[in-house]
Amino acid sequence: MQDGSLNKRRLYFVLAVFLLFLSIDITSCRKHTTAYPHVIVPQTAYDFSQLNAGAIVTHDFYIKNDGGKPLLIEGIMSPCRCIFASVVNREIKPQGDIVLSVRLDTKGLAGPIDHRIIVYTNAANERVLVFKITASVKQLFSLQPENVDFGDVTKKSALSQTVVFSSTAMAITSAASVSPYIKTSINDKGRHEYDIEIKLDKRMPAGLLKTHIVIHTTSAQLPVLSIDVKAKKIYDLQANPDEIFSGILLKGRESSVFSSYIFTKHKKPFTIKQVFDTGNYLHLTVERLAPDIYRINISAKPFQHAGEYTSDIMVLTTDKKTPVLQIPFRIMVMNK
Repeated sequence: MQDGSLNKRRLYFVLAVFLLFLSIDITSCRKHTTAYPHVIVPQTAYDFSQLNAGAIVTHDFYIKNDGGKPLLIEGIMSPCRCIFASVVNREIKPQGDIVLSVRLDTKGLAGPIDHRIIVYTNAANERVLVFKITASVKQLFSLQPENVDFGDVTKKSALSQTVVFSSTAMAITSAASVSPYIKTSINDKGRHEYDIEIKLDKRMPAGLLKTHIVIHTTSAQLPVLSIDVKAKKIYDLQANPDEIFSGILLKGRESSVFSSYIFTKHKKPFTIKQVFDTGNYLHLTVERLAPDIYRINISAKPFQHAGEYTSDIMVLTTDKKTPVLQIPFRIMVMNK
């Protein structure tokens, strides 16, 4: 009887030791990623459901690192300009997390929306993260055309275009351009239908003009709309490139240096008298490479706030036919 009890105690002891080793082994398996960055994403998809066209909405995804080394966000890519995704910090410390902020701008969109945001990391388990954004956009108004492009402007070009606005839910109270070279007028045709006439001033500078018309409405959901306007006036002097998008810049940092070459198609010598940008965002220097060729070196000053910034680089010259040349500049600024 005692031998049987002793054997039982031995069996329980062996079983307890076995379970102890098993738990240690399981624990070690769970911590196999401690020597590496290891990513956890609680949510990878979000549906904004029903939205009215023109609405701007946001959502936050969380990215967690439960590994033992820092997790790096090496890149963020979105296939649509309507979606802007960003993180405050590209390095996630062990056991820490960050927020991936996503903004969806439904201007110009209609019907079902289904887009992916791709995030590249150095994680041991998943190098590529995919976040899905869906929505259904209801059109409350229509603009025909949605944007205005005057094309290459010459002396024979038409300097006026009409945009037809129609809606069942809102009226227009005003429409005005942010550029002094664009004039607008509104013809109310009744029943929330309007003709918006957009006139281009023939005194606009040479080069590329990119601006927009701001439309104020009676809608509480969409109080402000906009129409993009583009025109290119070509004279003796030209810029290459004639538009600069410097990409994404971290807040508080200076951008890389970009260059635009100013030249004359007739090979006539000219002088650049002054260069400045209308937003006072840029450092600008001028180099003369030849009597008929200049190079303008451009870099953005540090920005204190995130967002999209636009400015026009104005080049004042001694050329009689092209005394002023205009080069649009655009940059996206992200938080660190």
